[in-house]
Amino acid sequence: MQIKVSSFSKFLELINLSGEVEIKTCIFRGDKDKLSITAVDEAKKVVLAHGEYKGDFSSIGDIGIEDLTLLRRMMSAFAGDVEMTKTTNKLKLSNGKKLNVELILRNAQYVLNEVDKAKYDVLHTKAIGNAFTIDDASVKEFENYYKVFGKEVFISGDANSVTFGVDNGNNKLNLNVAVKESIQKFEIKLAGFLMIVLGAIKNNAFSMSINGGAIPILLSTKTDDYNVDYIVAPLIK
Repeated sequence: MQIKVSSFSKFLELINLSGEVEIKTCIFRGDKDKLSITAVDEAKKVVLAHGEYKGDFSSIGDIGIEDLTLLRRMMSAFAGDVEMTKTTNKLKLSNGKKLNVELILRNAQYVLNEVDKAKYDVLHTKAIGNAFTIDDASVKEFENYYKVFGKEVFISGDANSVTFGVDNGNNKLNLNVAVKESIQKFEIKLAGFLMIVLGAIKNNAFSMSINGGAIPILLSTKTDDYNVDYIVAPLIK
């Protein structure tokens, strides 16, 4: 099947993440309408990613990806469209006679970080309900401030305002951002790995849904080709 490299490589980047919340293995579940992935990061088990890429992936079916990071890097090295096929134990990528790549697959029963879709749906239902959008400039501004002395992230909101904060000992920083949505009051504390998720998603239009307390937060992005959701576990104050 033909894959559009520009959007598919970005989709893989969003699922793959990096650092302490990298998702290195996963299961591709392909049918005639989409390719879907639902996986939690292997190290911390605090970020659950669910993505769906539109297209007929029935020829791929269900396969275990041995190294999603390698697949993402190889896919982004191509230009234009790529032909993707599978054999018994390999995923093949080709743009014709010039470049052909074969990547080993893993038996799906040994991919242990897939999250059952029914469990994901329960978590997703808990996380939705208090959504707002943050503009790209504000995310990048907070990213720059976080790099100065950030560790844990505090987010609070009420009405048409959201505050992103970081603490370092007695030093504190708060960035107030106006939002167009009218939101219910909330407060939440998250580990710094949230910045990895924001770093991956920031150049896409996205929304956040935060109810506060011990309820996981939801970050969502959607294009014409794919949609990706993240359910992120909070820290308990």
